[in-house]
Amino acid sequence: MTSWASIAKATVRATVPPQDLTASTEGLRLLVVDANAIIGGIRPDGIADRAVTIQEVYDEIRDKQSRQFLAALPYQLQISEPTEESIKIVTRFARETGDVSTLSANDIKLLALAYTLEVAAHGSTHLAAHAAQPRMHSKAISSNQALPGWGSVPNPEDWKAVDEANDADEAAAAAASTSRIAQRVQQLDLDPSQPNSFLDEQQQQQQPAQQQLAIRPSPIAGPAADHAQQRPAS
Repeated sequence: MTSWASIAKATVRATVPPQDLTASTEGLRLLVVDANAIIGGIRPDGIADRAVTIQEVYDEIRDKQSRQFLAALPYQLQISEPTEESIKIVTRFARETGDVSTLSANDIKLLALAYTLEVAAHGSTHLAAHAAQPRMHSKAISSNQALPGWGSVPNPEDWKAVDEANDADEAAAAAASTSRIAQRVQQLDLDPSQPNSFLDEQQQQQQPAQQQLAIRPSPIAGPAADHAQQRPAS
């Protein structure tokens, strides 16, 4: 059975210069790999023809399962290093975007390695030297033009007549309501010696209910009631 030490020794790779990795770029898919991808068991052979990382990432892969995973790949995980110029460019770019505080040293080196390989394969003319500045949209200043229906109108006399008619209708409705309330108040005379049509009306409404209570049959009915009536008094 293969031991972990032998697997670790067998997977040690020498550093490969970036220009050697990109010597033949015709249809080549090159993938820069982080430690999380290897520890998580993500197979790079399904998405790339070669896989490369930095020495610091390779040193993080210490568990037996991850080493066995690397040994089972159809190609070797190659080690390479970015150029100092690429590290400076990536660091400056990260500062301009505000991401530099969230990136570790290994993250910077991995990004710089990807930049180094891209420049070695296709040059740098298509790469941005600086981060794009956010566009500031100035707020449109509203005009002082009056909105339709607000402020001045072309026919103010017509609108004045309409407003006066509405005011008159509201005043008439308020006066009618006040008159009905005053009439009710006058009818409320609490002196029983004086005739009061309002109280008389209320009493007339209560009389049918009192009559119904007076003629309501007794709840005791049937043989039990007869027995109760025939029972002699003790």
